[in-house]
Amino acid sequence: MKRLRVLGLVLSFAVLGCGSSTGNSADTQTACNDYCAAVVAAACATPPGGYTDVSACMSTECMPLRGASASCQTALKRYYDCERAQSDICADSGCTNEFAALDHC
Repeated sequence: MKRLRVLGLVLSFAVLGCGSSTGNSADTQTACNDYCAAVVAAACATPPGGYTDVSACMSTECMPLRGASASCQTALKRYYDCERAQSDICADSGCTNEFAALDHC
């Protein structure tokens, strides 16, 4: 469910024009790509977001991030770095502060 909200936020950045993308989108993309690799490698019984394929995760989670503003890029990078660093990535139970910060993009 959290993934759907992130995707919705990201899509709203692109549609509403959250500002110019002058932040480090490459770092955000790397953080998201690394998250996708980690969640698929964990082979969760029920993967976060339902991803069992890295490319499917990256096209859904990471590709839309390019349209986000600089401040949103920073918040998104922190979120994906946090998600990837969880001790149990399959539980997807951490990162509430980082997720809440996305509401302020």
